[in-house]
Amino acid sequence: MRRRWIRLCIGPALIVLVAGMGCGERERIHENIDVEHDVVYAVIDGDSLMLDLAYSKDLSSPAPVIVHIHGGGWRGGRKSTKWAEKFARWDFVGVSISYRLSGTALFPAGVHDCKTAVRWLRAHAEQYSIDPLTYVDSADPPTLIIHGEKDASVIISQSKLLYDALKRAGVETKFVRVKDADHGYQPNPAGATINPSREEIDALEWQWFERMLRKD
Repeated sequence: MRRRWIRLCIGPALIVLVAGMGCGERERIHENIDVEHDVVYAVIDGDSLMLDLAYSKDLSSPAPVIVHIHGGGWRGGRKSTKWAEKFARWDFVGVSISYRLSGTALFPAGVHDCKTAVRWLRAHAEQYSIDPLTYVDSADPPTLIIHGEKDASVIISQSKLLYDALKRAGVETKFVRVKDADHGYQPNPAGATINPSREEIDALEWQWFERMLRKD
């Protein structure tokens, strides 16, 4: 099965949206990183669905896109410029998306919105110099799973089940258990030192994306 990873290079032009959609506010977060806030990728039942997009001004060639889909059990949470900027600092293009929560539209509406956001990125391939870059695997893209061993919101056995299923399907995957960590890597008990640390988790994520997305 073929999976497509979006590669994106931002030139001097801003995003051009389809008729009826507005462009988000542009902001310089760091000297070499620009962010587009609240870019509308779809309007559904009068509600604007938005994304934040961050990219390095220093990019000299197409870069892979990493799309952040926030947690919250489809009931809460919000997109975050922080995640988009984090990926941009690694010389990827970072995107964080909003989607309809279950209080507005019942599941699986939020899943459909996530797919719509990816289609929006593909539809803007020419403006963003997208190269679709294709990987071939048995079913799904390579998957990195990082989970706190003391997570009381989503028990770690759920991630183990996912990891085992991916391995059986022949998907490249890695499972990292974070010791003394609750949901969101919060220390449990309070004051404990999680292992790996947040800095080490960042490094693991960066190394994973570097290896998976920068393949020739």
